[in-house]
Amino acid sequence: MRLATLVAIVTLLMACASISSSTRATFFGTRGSDSDVIPASLYYLVANPSRMNRSKVRTSGVLNLVYEGYELYVDRESYDHMLTLNSLWLEIDLEQLGMEQDRAHLIGETVELEGTFIGADPAAPCHGRTSRCVFVGTHRAGKLVDISYVRVLDSY
Repeated sequence: MRLATLVAIVTLLMACASISSSTRATFFGTRGSDSDVIPASLYYLVANPSRMNRSKVRTSGVLNLVYEGYELYVDRESYDHMLTLNSLWLEIDLEQLGMEQDRAHLIGETVELEGTFIGADPAAPCHGRTSRCVFVGTHRAGKLVDISYVRVLDSY
């Protein structure tokens, strides 16, 4: 009898955990119309920061939402090794998009997002050197601002 009760409790707890994890939001904000947003590879944005400057883009990458800075990396390896040259800085309002509660679950997820790309000036000086530096202490090809949509992509 005790074993049957224990099995029933464990099964119920597993079902509850499954339901709560499946009810997490998979998208935040409002997706723009295809005519207003340019689909762009994150690799292209990093390699050609001036070509898409000030364009509303839809791109994807690996999301980092640590308190020191929000970033979008081109791939998992760049994320794992924090290769900031392969990332864009994100100016994102988590509360406005309703993402604050899901922050911990979104770190390291592959996402698609929409925002305005601000490309770095490749000739701009950075700490006395010529670099593609956008912000003090960072070396990135640019940043995404006015982020209006984030969608978690299925991982395989």
